[in-house]
Amino acid sequence: MIRRHYFHLILLGFAATAFVAVAQQPDDLEPQRVRLQAIRKNPDHFARLRENLNTFTKQTDAKRKDAIVKLDQDIHGLASAQQDRYWRVLDRYADWLEQLKKNDEQAYLAIKNARDATTRLALIKEAKDSEWMRRQPRTNQEHWVKLQGEERSKYVAEQRKEERRKSQHWLIASRFWKELESKQPLPARLSDFAYKSKKGTKDKDTGKVKDPVEINRVKQYVEQYLLRQLAAAEVKQLEDAEGRWPDYPMALVQVASQHPNALPMRNVPTKFEELPMPVQQRFDKKGGGAKLAKAKTEIKQFEGPGFAAKFAQITLREDILFSNPPDGNEYMACGYKSLTPPMKLFIDKQLVPALNAADKRKLVDSESKWPEYPQAIQELSAKYYLRPPWHNLPDAEKFYWDKYRPEKNAAPDAEKKKEET
Repeated sequence: MIRRHYFHLILLGFAATAFVAVAQQPDDLEPQRVRLQAIRKNPDHFARLRENLNTFTKQTDAKRKDAIVKLDQDIHGLASAQQDRYWRVLDRYADWLEQLKKNDEQAYLAIKNARDATTRLALIKEAKDSEWMRRQPRTNQEHWVKLQGEERSKYVAEQRKEERRKSQHWLIASRFWKELESKQPLPARLSDFAYKSKKGTKDKDTGKVKDPVEINRVKQYVEQYLLRQLAAAEVKQLEDAEGRWPDYPMALVQVASQHPNALPMRNVPTKFEELPMPVQQRFDKKGGGAKLAKAKTEIKQFEGPGFAAKFAQITLREDILFSNPPDGNEYMACGYKSLTPPMKLFIDKQLVPALNAADKRKLVDSESKWPEYPQAIQELSAKYYLRPPWHNLPDAEKFYWDKYRPEKNAAPDAEKKKEET
């Protein structure tokens, strides 16, 4: 990819340091010397870097030099994944700017000579909108031309949103192509997630199961856990999507992903009766006996502002876990053993190996505390660019929730395992 002089050093990744290295102390800069030797093996790349360096040293004013150096230092202070993302954005911008110079020199000069960053960003947005509209149907272009100022920007934003929606629908549909071809019913409302269990009474003559029990874990989870945490706008989002596939499961996945019930919730319970009904019923489970009754009595003593933290602490201490399949989730999880199997695997194989000593101590110190423990997992995962697989919706192996995520390469673990076997 060609690096343009307009953004010479930013896209260069401060490769000029390789040239500067030869004039500095050899004991400290051996890695830079090795890097320079590697660059010399590619004559075109080497010549381009030299040209960029000359531009930087001779043509750039001191203020811009300082800004470029600071930006480079800031980017190199980021984690490698974020660095890569920023460099790719800068690459695309440089190539786009060079193309704009060829196609519309007036727009290019306006951007280059903008009096400040705010003006420059507005001009870039205007140029990008114009490019995008030229690829749209003629009727859309004619309507856009008639608009002015903010109305133009608003119209382009709406058209882009609609294009993304259609693109996402095609992407989701491609992941369910077999089901669509076979005209298999796909869920468009909560009642569509019901299915018959394999358990039931067996016919004495045939041995086949009759009168199987209907199960709808998704509906139960949404009604008992999720809905109580949603804002009015999120409830409306689900209501507006109801009855349409893939809109409804897409909206359900998006909303549920914002509210893992291990993390602090919108309506934190302050007494036992405010807990989700499945959680309350856990204390009436057959076989629990005196242990569950004693724990319930102790929990009720802490009703008030600190109830949630005490509830989590007591249930962890007494091994009253809500994470076991098939209905398992991480309701107020405050310790490793209260996590679901996918989360335990994530902690063991991804998060902990990535942590430095201080961050490992932070995770250990948060153990048995709610909401500190799940918050520590969330914060450390973000720091190391990891995505914890918090429980969001049940029956993932049946409904393949990840297939409803528009993100690139999203594929459910359960589906991967199915394909491997």
